[in-house]
Amino acid sequence: MLDKSGTDRRARKSILALWQALFDLMQTTDWAEISVQMIADRADVARSTFYAHFQTKQDLLDAGFAMLGGNVQTKVLAMPQRAGHLATLDWLVAHVGNSREFMQRAKGTAAGQIIQGRFRQTVAALLADELALARRAADPRSMVFVVGGIFAVVEDWTAKGCPGDPDSLAQDLAVSVLAYIPA
Repeated sequence: MLDKSGTDRRARKSILALWQALFDLMQTTDWAEISVQMIADRADVARSTFYAHFQTKQDLLDAGFAMLGGNVQTKVLAMPQRAGHLATLDWLVAHVGNSREFMQRAKGTAAGQIIQGRFRQTVAALLADELALARRAADPRSMVFVVGGIFAVVEDWTAKGCPGDPDSLAQDLAVSVLAYIPA
């Protein structure tokens, strides 16, 4: 896990290097082709360093998503609140817009489906937390519906080359979510 509290500085540095290496490899290489050795080489650490922290590349991926969720939550909470906006959606649209080649390439692979599913879970948790802060209660089925709709719109947007203003897309999504989830 990428928990920074109980880990010394060198271990944190290695873990972050491993996560960055995996993330970089996922931009250009199919998940099934990525090996622990490739990750270690890319991170410039020994393979034993990988195994000191993780058992599998899936464990590293899960830890990376946990870290991503925590980092994004910190960013989202620090963003200025704007009427008609949800900071999670502002971040999501910007992130997907910057990663659209990866998103399109991963879309057709089994591993990409797994990674996308984990990414959706992370976004759903962030959005639910933000809605709770705004005193909006969303039951689990409503969140599945809302997040599914958000991702359908964002995937369509990326498939078309991300036309228009990302901020407008994020605002349109927020308006739809806020209309669906009661205060």
